[in-house]
Amino acid sequence: MKIIGLVGGIASGKTTVTEILAAKGARIINTDALGHAAYLPGQPCYQRVVAAFGPSIVSDDQTIDRRALGAIIFSDATQKKRLEEIVWPEAREKKRRPSLKPRRPSPPPTREANARARAGPNGCHARTS
Repeated sequence: MKIIGLVGGIASGKTTVTEILAAKGARIINTDALGHAAYLPGQPCYQRVVAAFGPSIVSDDQTIDRRALGAIIFSDATQKKRLEEIVWPEAREKKRRPSLKPRRPSPPPTREANARARAGPNGCHARTS
């Protein structure tokens, strides 16, 4: 199976392109959404993220306040790497779960990710910067 990797910066058109591809039958795997889902309350990464970055990142509804977390990780590359090391293994696992596997032949999946997405030998997308 071929996989199309679609990366780009903020407002570069990734979502527009994935919507076009989805309309043509492509299966879309949004890796940002998988990463965010990995630290929802009750998910394996939630307590680890809170322990790593403190209770100030927890909203009143007990979800991770992404703005508060973003203020920490986007101002310190070490903290960003720390978050990635917690979240991306779980996001990769979510990507591999059977619910994402096609039941019949379909066009190649397209992964949408921001341009600064982290890559690795088991990474889910390529790094462009």
